[in-house]
Amino acid sequence: MTVPVTPVFTFIDIAVAAALLYAAAEAFRCWLLLRDSGFPGLAATARYWRLAALGLAALALDELLGLHEAIGWAIASLGAPAPWHTSHWDDVVLAGYVLLAAAISIAHLGALRRSPRAFVLLAFGFGVAALAVLLDNLAHAPAVEEPLELMGAALIATALRVRRIEAAAIRGAHRSAAVRPGEGAEVVPG
Repeated sequence: MTVPVTPVFTFIDIAVAAALLYAAAEAFRCWLLLRDSGFPGLAATARYWRLAALGLAALALDELLGLHEAIGWAIASLGAPAPWHTSHWDDVVLAGYVLLAAAISIAHLGALRRSPRAFVLLAFGFGVAALAVLLDNLAHAPAVEEPLELMGAALIATALRVRRIEAAAIRGAHRSAAVRPGEGAEVVPG
């Protein structure tokens, strides 16, 4: 007797999409906090977090709607054989996502390295996600690939939460150091 496993993978895909959407929200909040921090250097690095928010939201949407699968099926329906060492065209689309995320992250390495803890978590998250894509490309083993995908998304979400908490602390420190009307130098004795 064969037990269907599709509902399990559908659940994992929804969980991955939820983790990516949460990560996108944290990246967006991080962008807002750093942009409005009052520190010119941080405002410039905030651009990476805006790009991360958009990219992660797009990945969450792709995961929910199965866009990379649909693109892969469309390419395959044109009669194109799957590229060397891949099982499906959707694997190539996913590999493209990984390469794009890596290129953007490398271009903004300075922004990433401002938070060593978030950087390490993000690197592990990207690494696990890339391993999931690689396994899907080479072996098409969803029983291993899907949980790795979820672990990668969870690590990325955790990294962005860590960075958002740090960004909030930076903004709070800047605000508490500022002189407010009625305090400090503006107070006239008597």
